Amino acid sequence: MNGYLGVDLGTTAVKVVLFDESGMPLREASRELSLRYPAPGRIEQDPAAWYEIPCELIREICSGLAPGAVKAIGVSSQGISIVPVDAAFHPLADGISWLDTRAEAELAEMTAAISHETFFSVTGKHAPPCY
Repeated sequence: MNGYLGVDLGTTAVKVVLFDESGMPLREASRELSLRYPAPGRIEQDPAAWYEIPCELIREICSGLAPGAVKAIGVSSQGISIVPVDAAFHPLADGISWLDTRAEAELAEMTAAISHETFFSVTGKHAPPCY
């Protein structure tokens, strides 16, 4: 059996699906990701979970498959979440979720100097505090 693996690293869960060559799902598994709220406006996650949970689910889904049965892997993830790392790429702190609004004061300072319209015309993006 040949298949294609889809991995969705979402905000609140990781989902892995094995599809057949026609796009029909054959196997799937998911696991919840917890959000942490260490202070008002702060929303963080364990960066190790962003790696470990997908690996565990991929092993579960691919258990019993012949080597080479997975022909491609597609990954989607929560876009602008970040993890501060050191020079060796080890996490220095929890991952900062795209839902985090701790930069509201900085956003207000920026938009006092640069209008929302100018920001959008230059970047093509609106300026929420998570950016």
